[in-house]
Amino acid sequence: FVSENDVVMAICNRLLASRLALNRSIVNLIVVDARSRFKSVFRDDAAYVQNINSAAIFLCQANEVLELPIGQIALRSRVAVAEQCTEEQLKSTAKHTYDSLIATGNPPVIGKDISSLFMIVSNWSKVGFLDKFDFSPAIVKPSATARPGAKPGHAVYFHSQLPGKGFFSMNMVTIMGRDLTGNFWLSGEFSAATWDSAIEFFNSYM
Repeated sequence: FVSENDVVMAICNRLLASRLALNRSIVNLIVVDARSRFKSVFRDDAAYVQNINSAAIFLCQANEVLELPIGQIALRSRVAVAEQCTEEQLKSTAKHTYDSLIATGNPPVIGKDISSLFMIVSNWSKVGFLDKFDFSPAIVKPSATARPGAKPGHAVYFHSQLPGKGFFSMNMVTIMGRDLTGNFWLSGEFSAATWDSAIEFFNSYM
């Protein structure tokens, strides 16, 4: 099977590839929750406040991204998560990253060559912000209008965007998930040329 996250990654790969030389490769980094996968380290009955993540990585070359069906690229994402996100693999990744930081001061650089394009995708939909953040005890007066499906004191929408210059200047996608009416939300940081491709892609379905 493939998830919505896998399909979004595949589409974003195609948008990036449409503006690249055919021999260039795209390095895809999928942000994954490490805490839930390190069963021998983190306890289920304890509270942890830090954000602990790791990554699964797969490469695609621009020409194959444009030639293969979206489903085939999405499957690469799913295979990467399945193969690289076991506890043993994540521990190995953490050790490799640690060794690189100690030796060079930087995390390891992964890619086919120096012309590789880097993209990060982070899926927030599993967090369930709309359900888990409950501010109802702070309600002084209920709203005069009821929104279908809305829970008092719960967010109906949230957004992921920095008001200033971000650490990653481009090629980063954050999947927020679906709102109360089923609309699918995501944010993306891309070059202007990639956004032109995105508009063409979305218009083709309208």
